[in-house]
Amino acid sequence: MKELKTGSLRASTIFDEKSPIETYEIVDLSTRRILDHFLLVLGSNNTTDTDQISNQARIINDLIKKSPFITVHSKDQSVRLKPKTEYSVQALDSVYARTRTTGHGNCLYSSLSIINIGSEKLTHSMRLLAVNAMINSRDYFEKLCKLLHYSFEEQLKRTAMNTIWAGEVQIQALSIALFHPIYSYM
Repeated sequence: MKELKTGSLRASTIFDEKSPIETYEIVDLSTRRILDHFLLVLGSNNTTDTDQISNQARIINDLIKKSPFITVHSKDQSVRLKPKTEYSVQALDSVYARTRTTGHGNCLYSSLSIINIGSEKLTHSMRLLAVNAMINSRDYFEKLCKLLHYSFEEQLKRTAMNTIWAGEVQIQALSIALFHPIYSYM
């Protein structure tokens, strides 16, 4: 790893000789460590941790912007859905991005990683982007949580925790973080 300093921003960058998958894995592992530390100090108003989250969010967004355009054919083979003969999904597939994810409580975050980079390699990074959006738009999310009868602090904690399912608050945070609407149909 090489340390890049630009003004007051310090961002860890990975040498160009790493493959994109290796880069995603390194960034996501670092992201999980940042989220775990954030959970330990949550409630102590530690601005160092929120700055670290914001810096990591910049790195993740930069990685997503630089990743190749994802198509049905360039996705990781493990996330492709097999066609089912009992019903036709052509109309659905022409509009929406269906994916298969690992069933471990991170499915929303994993599916957004797949949509953005073609694999689940940035699952924890999607969580961090949601946490960052909630911190940066705290007033909005406090009002949303109050409206939904949730505690903001508890929702922030749930967003940062590994293998905890996402709900309405996290979907909204991810939509803001990724600058894209997210729809959920059941």
